[in-house]
Amino acid sequence: MTTLPLHRVIRDVLARVVLAAPPAAIDEPFSPAGFRLQLQRLKARGTDEILTRFAARAPMSVTHHLYSGTVTCPGLSDEDAAVLRDEIEAIVFRYLNPLAVALGNGHTTWLLSETEQQQAARVLALPPGEEVDYIFQTGSVAHWTGPIRGLHKTMATLAHVLSRHPEFVTGKLLCRTPTTFLFLGDRKNLERTPLTGIGADGRPEPTRGIFAIDPASYMDALVQLGEEEARELAVTEFAHNGQCLRGHGPLGIPIYRIPHAIPSSAIRSVTAVAGNQVLYEAPGAPVE
Repeated sequence: MTTLPLHRVIRDVLARVVLAAPPAAIDEPFSPAGFRLQLQRLKARGTDEILTRFAARAPMSVTHHLYSGTVTCPGLSDEDAAVLRDEIEAIVFRYLNPLAVALGNGHTTWLLSETEQQQAARVLALPPGEEVDYIFQTGSVAHWTGPIRGLHKTMATLAHVLSRHPEFVTGKLLCRTPTTFLFLGDRKNLERTPLTGIGADGRPEPTRGIFAIDPASYMDALVQLGEEEARELAVTEFAHNGQCLRGHGPLGIPIYRIPHAIPSSAIRSVTAVAGNQVLYEAPGAPVE
């Protein structure tokens, strides 16, 4: 049996599950006393029945990752076993950084967004000594802090939280991205975007344009905004295949700045966050 510290042992077990293609499962001893850690991982879509135990919900097209863990400690008293279980689950929680946690009878389930899954995979693929440098490489403060009102207020809030790459405002960090983006805002305002598009905000050059997120970051964005604010929002999905700027939050959550307005012809759908109610879907758009 390994003599590594408990943190390293659990990290190594978790890494094998995180880095494997789902579904994945592992059942391994982590102590000479025969204590065992069981972990399972599977993929789920936003409306799958397995997600009903969580308050966080998303459209069908949004992927989630579920991790279920059980710690067994034969020979330990219930009180001592609970202390050890809490310590191990704290290690798992740190690496997974889940959207939500569900406690069961003797097991715990963690819900991750696609962004969080990718972040955990990146960190656990590194040598343990390099993980801290990776997590904090984007800096500790936002690089855009300007005021925005009206339609763009919600996205500006996210930009303030997530725009931590030093070149996000200067315009040096150009990239090409997947063709689909999401724009969050007040429901009443976004109901008009199929007719009007999304106008550029009131900032002067060179930061004029719009902020957006990618579909993989949808649930992360709602968590950052908070349940109360998110309840009143809608999300507009639009197509864009040109260049844009990308900033990152401290946990790898990206935000994008597109330096122009979005025409109505690019709008694919509008969905209310509360209840995932579809308010508009462009003709010929894929059915979820």
